[in-house]
Amino acid sequence: MEIENYAPGTPNWIDLQTTDQAAARNFYGQLFGWEFDEVPIGPRSTYSAAKVRGLSVAAIYEAPKQANGAPPHWSTYITVADADASAARATALGGSVLSKPRDVFSEGRMAVIRDPTGAVFSLWQPKDGVGARVVNEPNTWCWNELYTSNLDASGKFYSELFGWHSKVVQSTEPAIKMLSFSLAGREVASMMQIQKEWGDVAPNWAVYFAVANCREAVEKAKALGAVVYLEPRDIPGGGAFAGFQDPQGAHLLVMELGQAMST
Repeated sequence: MEIENYAPGTPNWIDLQTTDQAAARNFYGQLFGWEFDEVPIGPRSTYSAAKVRGLSVAAIYEAPKQANGAPPHWSTYITVADADASAARATALGGSVLSKPRDVFSEGRMAVIRDPTGAVFSLWQPKDGVGARVVNEPNTWCWNELYTSNLDASGKFYSELFGWHSKVVQSTEPAIKMLSFSLAGREVASMMQIQKEWGDVAPNWAVYFAVANCREAVEKAKALGAVVYLEPRDIPGGGAFAGFQDPQGAHLLVMELGQAMST
């Protein structure tokens, strides 16, 4: 599915901060068949733009030396009409600004936000760069889900910041209360309470990729050095999903295309 633009309040982009950019390119290139363009972002740094059919789907970059020690992770970006106003609104709602609004060349204007429970995401005010151009098909990004320590507080924050409408969803496998968020009648994200049995999991935005066959994708990821923490699990009504860490330690999930949700 090719996308021309994203309405404000819609997740629009994902990128991976890693400790070994070349190794990560190799892993995702083999796993998803991505090709890469190297975009200079500094005197010795590039932003590896992943492409499908020549269109951007995600990106990979190496953590700067002065980074705060954050482990490799996928980041979620959400479109806004005005990054400065949205950053100020996030602060008023109890969040905090980790990186003040700034221009990213001619692509857009962004800010990095920590929500009231500690999960981090980015605001994106598009200019030339609208976000991922291909989504919701095999080997592309298809969904974002927040794992939070306080479902009610997170639900209120994001609903007021982005105008999302929430609906309680009761997961059956396992039985966990979830929130589904929609904007203008379309689902845009979901939210789940962190469970004690998960161990020491900090609030975070998880990223899902659509795959044609979940079990085959997991076996391929294992062969490439991934560590599986959630073996393929059937979804009531059809399909399956699974979760693993890439060789550098970043978490991601894969979901069979028939179950991929609309972005």
